[in-house]
Amino acid sequence: NDGELVQLPSRFILPNVPRKGNVLNIPEMRLYFYPPHKKGEPDKVITYPLGIGRQGWDTPYKQTHIIGKEKHPDWRPPKSIRQEHEDAGDPLPKVVKAGPDNPLGDYALRLGLPAYLIHGTNKPWGIGMRVSHGCIRLYPEDIAALFAQVKVGTAVNIINSPYKIGEADGVLYLEAHPPLKKVTRDEYGDVIETMDESTNDDFTQVVRMIVASTREDEYIIDWSMAKIVSEETKGIPVAIGLYVPKQDKSTGQTTDGGAFLLKLDTDISNVVITNDTGYVKQESKN
Repeated sequence: NDGELVQLPSRFILPNVPRKGNVLNIPEMRLYFYPPHKKGEPDKVITYPLGIGRQGWDTPYKQTHIIGKEKHPDWRPPKSIRQEHEDAGDPLPKVVKAGPDNPLGDYALRLGLPAYLIHGTNKPWGIGMRVSHGCIRLYPEDIAALFAQVKVGTAVNIINSPYKIGEADGVLYLEAHPPLKKVTRDEYGDVIETMDESTNDDFTQVVRMIVASTREDEYIIDWSMAKIVSEETKGIPVAIGLYVPKQDKSTGQTTDGGAFLLKLDTDISNVVITNDTGYVKQESKN
């Protein structure tokens, strides 16, 4: 709507999984690519938005790898997809040749999961939505950039992490995305829409993540803010806690070098991230 404020994320908490190859966080609809380390250079991460499988054609959560790369791929829709189009009065040929009508776009990365690809698209409006038959779609310019950098054998980790915890400058952040829903059917064949089993009790999951992330250090946690963030699921890192430096009881001095830069009465809802520790700047479009 005209005049409506649009808030776009420009920094992201990295998923809590090994940082190698491609990490695809499906609820976040985002891919993180970790290029191989180059001697004398800092580690790098590049991130791209995704289009994912629609309900009933869910993208699987698996660890796999790239088994093939194809430029200007033909599309051979499986029988199930051809039947779906046939039922809708829009029959498909057995082979859709490369070109503007090919939904795979100009590049495809074949995964070690039968029938699943990371590919481009001829419908860029579908990025950031659940529109595919389970494959992963990228903007045309993003798949071109990724295609040029990855090799056959590169790891691909497809994960389900709607909630992420990160820390920067003594401030703890929570980033929350809407947990995906799955389509199931009852005994009569009627569709039932349910939350993914792993995220049924969402705030309990968030509490466990916060406790696990702060086990080794002491933080003041704003649990009310954490609950709000987990319920609003805006996909933007929000400050929910402050680090409490340990003190030497005999001197009253901090024992961690005084690295804590914020007063404990700071309004953490307005804290600005001042470095990239645990975060990544966007290197492509949203």
